[in-house]
Amino acid sequence: MKADHQSYRKATSVSLLGLSIQLVSGLVMLGYSVLMVDPAAFSGALFMLLGCVVWLTLAVVFDQHRRERLEALEAKSLEMSGVAGSSVFEANDEMRVAARRLSWMHRIMVPVVSLGLAATFITLGLWRIRHAFRSLNILEVDSIPAHSGMMIALGISFAIVGFIFARFVSGMAKQKVWSMLRAGAAISVGGAIIGFGMVLGQFVDYAGPDIVYRYTFLIFPGLMVVVGGEFILNFVLLMYRPRKTGEVPPPAFESRILGFVAAPDKIAESVGEAINYQLGINVTGSWFYQLLSRSLVMLVAIGGLVIWGMTCFGVVRPNEQGLRIRNGQLVGEVVKPGLVVKLPWPLERIEREDVKSPHRLDAAGYPALEKNNAYLWTVKHHAEEKNFIVRPSGLTTEFDSSTSSGAGAGSTTRTRTNVADVMLLSVEIPVVFEITDLKQYKLLAQDGMQDRLLQAVARRAVMRHLATETLQDVLSARRTEISDTLQTMVQGEFDRITTGGAGVKVLYVGIVGVHPPTKTAEAFEKVVGTDQSKQASILKAQEEEATVLSEVAGNIALAKQIAAEIDALEAMKNSRAGEMDIERQNLKIDGLLTQAEGKASVALSEAKAQRWVKHMGARARAGRYKAQLVAYAAGKNVYMSQLYFDALRDVLGTARVYITPDQSVPAEYRLDLMDEMDKGNVFTAPKDQ
Repeated sequence: MKADHQSYRKATSVSLLGLSIQLVSGLVMLGYSVLMVDPAAFSGALFMLLGCVVWLTLAVVFDQHRRERLEALEAKSLEMSGVAGSSVFEANDEMRVAARRLSWMHRIMVPVVSLGLAATFITLGLWRIRHAFRSLNILEVDSIPAHSGMMIALGISFAIVGFIFARFVSGMAKQKVWSMLRAGAAISVGGAIIGFGMVLGQFVDYAGPDIVYRYTFLIFPGLMVVVGGEFILNFVLLMYRPRKTGEVPPPAFESRILGFVAAPDKIAESVGEAINYQLGINVTGSWFYQLLSRSLVMLVAIGGLVIWGMTCFGVVRPNEQGLRIRNGQLVGEVVKPGLVVKLPWPLERIEREDVKSPHRLDAAGYPALEKNNAYLWTVKHHAEEKNFIVRPSGLTTEFDSSTSSGAGAGSTTRTRTNVADVMLLSVEIPVVFEITDLKQYKLLAQDGMQDRLLQAVARRAVMRHLATETLQDVLSARRTEISDTLQTMVQGEFDRITTGGAGVKVLYVGIVGVHPPTKTAEAFEKVVGTDQSKQASILKAQEEEATVLSEVAGNIALAKQIAAEIDALEAMKNSRAGEMDIERQNLKIDGLLTQAEGKASVALSEAKAQRWVKHMGARARAGRYKAQLVAYAAGKNVYMSQLYFDALRDVLGTARVYITPDQSVPAEYRLDLMDEMDKGNVFTAPKDQ
């Protein structure tokens, strides 16, 4: 086809039509998503509205091509006219305004638009994916939005209109002059895919599960990210692509992935050319290939029907049980292991569950941060610790016990009274169970919430029972007994959830880890330290007792016996017993003290010796006094003079005494300076005494 202004006018008209269809579809989808609060439809609306930029850019570029062709036609007419040689009417490049503007569009505007679209697609896609994971939690969505009939109608409309228009545009793009329309066909078929995905999700949800529609919350934003990444890749590849003079470069916002859907015949053509090139013969021209190509649709349809028919059969493994889900409703009883015949998918499906493998839930606390590691109380054991109330050890508390008819055999309900204080413990109590009735288990709650319900029930039972146990029992003495009691209580609580029970059998409930809260570890260590100090003091006192008693009595048993007899003596004195009894008790104590070999015996022997010394000295003084009385009576003056001179003798000793006469008689003094004690010359140095 000739690249004239009429061809580009046609391309411009088609681009504006595509812009109108894309804009209307995007706005309708946006209005529906806002009105019905549909996250998937909102992501699809963003994709469609961003596609309007592609159609608008194509319309502008094709219109500029039309202007450039008109400008070139005018220049050519001018050259063929008679005034072409005059300087005033001479054509030059400066007068080709449309051509220069078209060149600027292909060099600057289209790449910038491509990069802008790529960045916008990727940013919005990642934002919607993050919103789906964090805000919606697609695996636990309660239900899909209502008004599925309206969604199906809109989806079918978008899919049909978008695909037909994309096929029409891709057919035009086979002409070289309209090759840029492939970008519009690709973005149009993207809207058709979104509409088809919405319809498929609604149909599958109507026939059975809504898993397909839930994942459209991720698929649509993921498509935006992929398309944006492809735009960037195209931009990089176009930078290194060799160009011919006068060739129009393809835009970077042309998606080859979506283009394959818009023109599937291109895929078959490319595959055929690759086969011919590799084998070196014209395989695509053979009768077998032609027959296969004519019957390919029928073969694919028959293969699809066979695969769909195989969904009428299901297999339940020996360790599993199954449930029939027909049109989203649970029908029949539990399906036993073996081959199952059912309606084809998505009308009916078999939901299987492993009922032989144990399931675990944590009724108190969570598993340790690192397995097979020993933790002190001061170290955090779990990512999130749960504290439970227990009674303090040693607290006397009365309980009223009565048999509970609803609980298991032998279980009692205990009510505490006179509460004075409570303690907190961080306890790890896993509950291990297996499923015995899959139907009862599934009917407990919506899918995925059964274990959370059982965990809440088990935690309530654990909390109630631990509040009746003491700190010491939970920490050490009665942990095994408490674990057995908890298993009975948890099984009873599970059996009372519904009329038919929870459909599970509790295999194990046990206290596998227990410690006070981490914040109180220091206080607990102080208590333990105080107890150790107390025991050390007691042992030290006992050691000192043994040392003192051994030193005093030489024998600990004998020392204790003596102390007991002394206490008995004091009791006899306080009770005013007879003197004979007291004397006998004293003699008994003296005898025991005599037998002792320690300091007490030595001190007693020394005391007896001192007593005899004092006694005999006193007797000697008494006898001497009697003799003095007799001497005094015989001669008073002589006795007194004797005592006087004896006293002088004792007092003076070796001192020099000078006797002088009365002052009335003249005295003559003669001094002998010789030292009486030295017996030597007075002028010699005295010897040291």
